[in-house]
Amino acid sequence: MTIPIDPDADRGFRTYIPDAVWDDYFLSLGKFFHEYARMENVLNILLSNLLEEAVFPSKYYTPPISDEERIKWFHDSAAQRRGQEDAAMSLQRKAAVRAVLGSMRFKSMRDSFKRLLNVTNADPKVTGELERIFSHLGEIQFLRDRLAHNGATPDMTNKENWFSTSDSHTQNLQEKTSTIYFKAGDLLDMARDLHVIPDLIFEVFNPEIKQAIDADPLMQTQEMKAHLDDKRGPFRYKPSQIRRVSHKQTTADGK
Repeated sequence: MTIPIDPDADRGFRTYIPDAVWDDYFLSLGKFFHEYARMENVLNILLSNLLEEAVFPSKYYTPPISDEERIKWFHDSAAQRRGQEDAAMSLQRKAAVRAVLGSMRFKSMRDSFKRLLNVTNADPKVTGELERIFSHLGEIQFLRDRLAHNGATPDMTNKENWFSTSDSHTQNLQEKTSTIYFKAGDLLDMARDLHVIPDLIFEVFNPEIKQAIDADPLMQTQEMKAHLDDKRGPFRYKPSQIRRVSHKQTTADGK
């Protein structure tokens, strides 16, 4: 049987979800989960590097840059040995940090970042900026967990391409259940924020590198400045884009 592109063209509700709606949703969902996984991986690396530097501060041996000094270093077996030993120790330090940290998810990493700031007496501005970023990540993570564990279904009551996800079958107390309504475009906005957040956190902990990037002649073009302004500008996803309906609200509305 051949199904029209939109068999509900003359209705204000849906009896069938067109393939185009599903395609748009799954494309957005895939990008969203990809960027979330990438964010967790990059933050794991960043946390490991920060912890290594905090616990095992060291200056890595770097050969001099002049040709004369390079030749001298090349024939200096003691200098080469020091460089090799330092490189080996670096690998050991990284392995030790990784063994202690393991593979963390967002909530554990967030708490570890905060503790690291506390023990290193970080500037309050740094702490405030990190809190702002993590607060936004928390909003995204809430929907991510809901989709990962409860999935989503199209809203058939209208044709505005809303999707909903409910925890009514997994929440142990009915009064705590809720339904979240969102659109595929919301997932793309979140995916964009997830993509830039690791860079933003890196710059929070490395302000000198941020300054170097801003001063780099290659970054002075209008295109690159626009790129940096967009990356460091307001987040695209706003929590007000989605609708959260609690069990209490649903009961009060008689739905």
